[in-house]
Amino acid sequence: NLLSHQSGIIDPPNSFGHYTFAHGRPNMSELLAGKTSYCPVPIEITYKPENEFHYSDANFCIIELLLEDITGRSFSQLLEEHIFQPLQMKNSTLFSPKDIDKSDVFACGHNKDRTVTNEKYPFYPFAAASGIWTTPTDLSALVIEIIHS
Repeated sequence: NLLSHQSGIIDPPNSFGHYTFAHGRPNMSELLAGKTSYCPVPIEITYKPENEFHYSDANFCIIELLLEDITGRSFSQLLEEHIFQPLQMKNSTLFSPKDIDKSDVFACGHNKDRTVTNEKYPFYPFAAASGIWTTPTDLSALVIEIIHS
């Protein structure tokens, strides 16, 4: 139900938006408890699971936390070992403010007047929800693998 956005969880209003580097990366447990500016309301089931579809970043935060807790490894390590390396996705990464400007393979955001946005690249602190960066070529390798599996 988490993957299909039918978990009963609806992201609280004004949560999971664009984040700035200055805020740092919120702690996942604090985020889910509603103790951060990124998500100021606790994540709770608000409707009967499997009855409605509501896109939810919180679902993917829960999945990320579960994977890390069960394996004892970081989400980044799991992605590298199980997805990026086997599929030779050399231009895929978790967004990192210190590393993102070292590559010229990623497009950056632009305003309607064609100027680059204030923050060249948006920052979403949780990888499973919105923090994975890739290229069309790498993404196509993943899609092809999914089709053939």
